[in-house]
This record gives sequence, structure tokens and C-alpha cells, in this order.
Amino acid sequence: MKKLALFIALFTGTGIAAAEKATKEDTELLKLAKQYFKPLPKVAENPENPITPEKVKLGKMLYYDPRLSKSGLISCNTCHNLARYGVDNLPTSIGHRWAIGPRNAPTVYNAAIHIAQFWDGRAKDVEEQALGPMQADVEMNMPLDELIAKLNKIKAYVKLFEEAYPGEGLTKETLAKAVASFERTIVSGISPFDRYIQGDLCFNNPVSELFCCLRNNNAVSDRHKRKNNNISDNDLDGDGNLEVVLTNLYANDASQPQILVLDNDQFHWDYEGGKGK
Repeated sequence: MKKLALFIALFTGTGIAAAEKATKEDTELLKLAKQYFKPLPKVAENPENPITPEKVKLGKMLYYDPRLSKSGLISCNTCHNLARYGVDNLPTSIGHRWAIGPRNAPTVYNAAIHIAQFWDGRAKDVEEQALGPMQADVEMNMPLDELIAKLNKIKAYVKLFEEAYPGEGLTKETLAKAVASFERTIVSGISPFDRYIQGDLCFNNPVSELFCCLRNNNAVSDRHKRKNNNISDNDLDGDGNLEVVLTNLYANDASQPQILVLDNDQFHWDYEGGKGK
């Protein structure tokens, strides 16, 4: 059976909001959900250690610096690797002189939002947690007094600490705060559920999101017959497949349209001008 093509010119930020056609049940459920959940923040703020660009820059340098360890080989990122979703992918971490720690390294992503730190909850926040691994003999094994003296000999760090914490200098307290400031920016980002809590009632994925928006606008109640708004039943390449052109919606290159092809109820993306594969 010949399938029709839908041509949809959708631009970033101009799609039809699904919430416009939300049912009463949808809105009531969202209202209930908002009583229990909030979307993730962009940064996990701490009034006692307000986030500034200077603190984050310094904290990031410290996070990746193996000189914070006794061996000069281990950084915070060694066990909480941001390229590996904030973990080391090991049952338990390897520390100073290849010591095997007793516990798994938890992810640093969203850690600053937690009500406590470490598996046993012994630290109240990331500021209090930051110095623990540096001193632990099975982790970085670096005495704090030795570390502070070492960092104070590095002119770049002395300058950056003064910029981030004017008048306080490089101390144990500002070291902990600086690392924590960077960690407070390590948030996993807006998930579909976060978007739902923000009021987006069509939050599953790009494909379902697109058709949810169309459905709520009564655009595809009958895909073989109906024309509505900016939708036309043109077969773009004559192959009989249902094709949807998304212009500048999820494309990396905003100038290039992407083709979403529905073939026997299976979706796939076509980046080469709309010819089905």
C-alpha cells in the first residue's frame, strides 16, 4: 500500500507545544508530580560557597591535577573520570602504590545535590568531602600540610587562589571550596523527566516527541488523508515511504534538513536528502 509523505518544516523553538492540547488528566498529574519532584538545577549552589567563574576555573584545574597526590600520578579524575560518566568502571578503585580500595567510586555527576557524601554519609557536602580522598592512604595519600606547602610554591595556583578567594589565599579551606565549586557544576543535564516537570507533556524522544506534537495538533489523525497547517502529503522521492523533513530541529548542521523515514512502522534517519535506505 502506497504510503504518503508528510513535509514538515519545523525550526528550533517554533514547534507546536504539546501542552496546548493537554487533557485535564495530564495537567492534574503534572501538578501532582511537581509536589514531589523538581528539575535538576544547572549548578548545585551553596550559599556558603557561592559559584563564580574564578572558583570553577580553579577547581577544574585542581580536579585534573595529579600533583594533589603523593605519587604525582592520581587526580580526582582518576577515580571519577568525567569521560566515563564520573566513575572509573572498576569494582573498587586503585589508589596509591596500586592499593585496592574497599569501596566502589560513586559518580561525581549530581553528587553535589545529594544530602550527604561518601557511601556512609559521613560528609555533609562536597566541600567537606573534597579533602578526604587526598589524605586517604589507599587513595591519593597526600598529607594536607604537605600539599598546601607544595601548591603554595606554584605561582599560577597562588595567583588563581587569590583571584577566586581574595584575601583568603591558598589554605585547606579554600582548596576544598575550589574543588567543590567545580563539582557543583557537574550536573547531568536536562533529562526528559526534567522537561516534563518543567511543563513539557511530550518528553519521550525526538521521534515520539514529534508525533506527539502532531497528534496534539490534530495533524496526523489520518496520515493518508489529512492536511493541516504546514503538513502536505507529498512523496518526496517517490519510494512510497512516509517521510518527515526536520529542518534545524535536531540537526548538528542547522543548514541541512534531516529526513525521518517511516517504513513499515520502523523509523530511521536519512542524512542524504531523503532517499529511503
